Parts: sequence; structure tokens; C-alpha cells
Amino acid sequence: MAGEAETNLGKFKNEGHTAFVLGYTGESGKALIKDFNQLQLFKRVVLIGRREITLDPSFGPEFEQKVVDFENLEAHRDVFKGLDIGFSCMGTTRGKAGAQGFVRVDHDYVLNAASIAKEEGCHHFNIISTMSADKNSSLLYTRTKGQVEEALKVMHFDRLSIYRPA
Repeated sequence: MAGEAETNLGKFKNEGHTAFVLGYTGESGKALIKDFNQLQLFKRVVLIGRREITLDPSFGPEFEQKVVDFENLEAHRDVFKGLDIGFSCMGTTRGKAGAQGFVRVDHDYVLNAASIAKEEGCHHFNIISTMSADKNSSLLYTRTKGQVEEALKVMHFDRLSIYRPA
């Protein structure tokens, strides 16, 4: 089994994939890009966020940070051009941003980015959601996550991966 996984990983690397990561400044995003750096999976990784952070010096030149205004993401469409795999670790809390701010970040920003990315060539979109996501929930958090999952499904990416951690 390990041999097969290594073979598949090697094949994936040789295909020269490119990626973008939304929400790379949070805990999940930091862990994801750290793994990408260690595994050297992609020939280019664009880190898309509201601010730049200081990356560990071990990060190679394939990592680029792009600061965007998520309120006017259409103006930053070129950032997504030619990136074939997207990862969204984006999110905030109701406590930090209030109810409207939470929906704006976790719903609107994610779906706007996914839509633009698809139009610019992204064929595989990955998102961290929640185990209890349910578009019909009476709870704002789980309802919003469920609505995002449903909206992503109807975008018809070639591949959509939804991760639901506990």
C-alpha cells in the first residue's frame, strides 16, 4: 500500500499542478501550506488573503502571497488564472465578526472565490466545512456551512472535496 501511495504521489508531482489556498493565515491553512511545502506537491501555490504574513524561510519560490480585497474580488480575478486546484480554509467566528460578518466571510467570500476560480480554470475545489453542516439547520453556523456545500455542488467542478472535521 505504501508503495502505491508513493507512486501516485510521484505521478501527481510530475503532472505539474498549480494551486491556491484561501485562509492560509488561520490554523488549518497554516498546517496545509506547511504540508505542501514539505511534500513539494505543486509547481506553484498562490496564497490568497487579506494580508501578508511572514512565511518560514524554508518555503520555496513556488509560494506566492497575494493580498486581495474580498469585498471586490472581481478586481483580483487575475490572481486565480491558470490555477487548477483550490483549497479553502477560510472562516471566521460569529464572536469575532458578528452574524453578518460571519456569513460574509464563510459564505460570500468563499463562494465568490470558488466561482471566479472555476471560470479561470480551477477544476478541483477543496473546502474545510463542519461535521454538522446542514442547509436547513436553525443554527447559523451549521446552516451557513451547509448552504456553502450545496452552492459548491451546483457549480459542477470536475471534482469537489468537502472535508468535515469533528
